[in-house]
Amino acid sequence: MTTIWSETAKQNYKQNIHYLLDVWGFKVMKDFIFEVEETLKKLKSYPDLGAFDEQIGCQKILVVKQIYLFYEVKNGNLHILDIWNNYKNPFWD
Repeated sequence: MTTIWSETAKQNYKQNIHYLLDVWGFKVMKDFIFEVEETLKKLKSYPDLGAFDEQIGCQKILVVKQIYLFYEVKNGNLHILDIWNNYKNPFWD
């Protein structure tokens, strides 16, 4: 299964990394990257691990306390649609 990131997901992932580095430091940033990678590994083995959210129309999974990863599986590939920091702005507002 190949992981395909949308441009929005790539941009938000980078923004979260920069935010964590600037505000919380290198260790927290590194831990976040590790958690994202581990979540992606789990999703490749168990694509239905996340909950389907009818409001947004895709699967979501909590990566860390403040960050959701939104995804779908299509044509045998894992599509990362967005990665959202709830601390900065709740997705559902």
